[in-house]
Amino acid sequence: MASATYAKRVQADGGLVVAAQPSVPLPGCAWEFGYRDVDAMGVWNGLWNVDDGLSLRIWQQLLRHDRRITAVGGSDSHASSQPVGRPQTVVYAQDLATPDLVEGLRRGRCYVAESSAVTLVLSASRDDGTATAGPGETLTVRPGAAVTVTARVSGAPDASVALVTEGGCMGRAKTDASGDGELTWTSFGGQARFARVEVRRRARSPSMVALSNPVWLQSL
Repeated sequence: MASATYAKRVQADGGLVVAAQPSVPLPGCAWEFGYRDVDAMGVWNGLWNVDDGLSLRIWQQLLRHDRRITAVGGSDSHASSQPVGRPQTVVYAQDLATPDLVEGLRRGRCYVAESSAVTLVLSASRDDGTATAGPGETLTVRPGAAVTVTARVSGAPDASVALVTEGGCMGRAKTDASGDGELTWTSFGGQARFARVEVRRRARSPSMVALSNPVWLQSL
C-alpha cells in the first residue's frame, strides 16, 4: 500500500503524520517517503547531534518552498544517559485535551526546548499595533509596511539567540548571566515570508537549546 494511503488514513482519524527521525543513518530509520503527505517532522531527538542538524537543514529547505511542516522534538530515551523530556515540544493549545494538543501541533503552534527550564517566545506585529502573530500563525502585511519580530528566551545561560528567515540569519543576540535574552528585528512587507528562532549554546560545537516554528509573514 502506498505511503500516501496510510497518511490519509491517519489524517482521516484525526492524527498527524510525523517523520520522526528522518536523518538517522540506520537501517529502517532514514525517511524515504518524501514530505508531501507529512504534517510534522522530528528535527531534534535526544541529545543534539549531527543527525538533528541535517534534519534541521531539510526542514529549512521545506519552509523555503512554503511547506508548512511542523518541527517537533522528543527525548527518544533508550538509556539513563538519555533522560525523558530532553528535549520536549511545548504546545500552545486551548486545553490539555488530546484534540486541542493535536490541533496545536498541526498548526505549528509550538516550539522545542532542551528542558522545562527553557521558555521561548516569538511574535511578529504590525507597527501600527493592529495585529500580532506567533509560531504557526500568519501575519498579513501591506507591501513595504514595517513588521517587528521579537524573540525572548529565558533559562538559557551562555547562549546565542538567532532569528532565521528563508534568506538565512537576520540577527543574533547573547543571553545574560541569568539566561535571559531578547532579539528584535524589523522587516518590511515582502522582505521575508517567515521568521523563526534558534537558541544555541555558545561553544566550539554549539548544541541547540531551543527552536521555534515560524511565524508566517504574508504580503497583501
